[in-house]
Amino acid sequence: MYLLDLKTRQHRRLAVNSPKSESWHSWSSNSRWIAFASKRRDGLFGRIYFSYVDESGQVHKPWVLPQKDPTFYDRCIETYNVPELASHPAPASARSLARAIRSPSPSGDAKLDSTSSMRGQDVP
Repeated sequence: MYLLDLKTRQHRRLAVNSPKSESWHSWSSNSRWIAFASKRRDGLFGRIYFSYVDESGQVHKPWVLPQKDPTFYDRCIETYNVPELASHPAPASARSLARAIRSPSPSGDAKLDSTSSMRGQDVP
């Protein structure tokens, strides 16, 4: 990962990089957080890591989201490695999103509930 100074156009490699695959970088709206997928833990599974970026542009040590069960990341074989930092809640319930995924309409218009549709909307 690299950081580009938009004023000077200078770039630098981040010290928090690992020798493993890192991808799908997502910045917070205030530019203080970056989320990214990395295989740094075991080289096999991409996990979502978060790093804080201070006012001087120093990126701090990445960490995975803590789980209630400390063995979660050892046992989880599913990969959710396309992080997206959002500033607002999703405009649909988890149940309606799951229903839309399981049975999309033929038109491609995902019906989330009786009053909303994701087609043509910018999701914050």
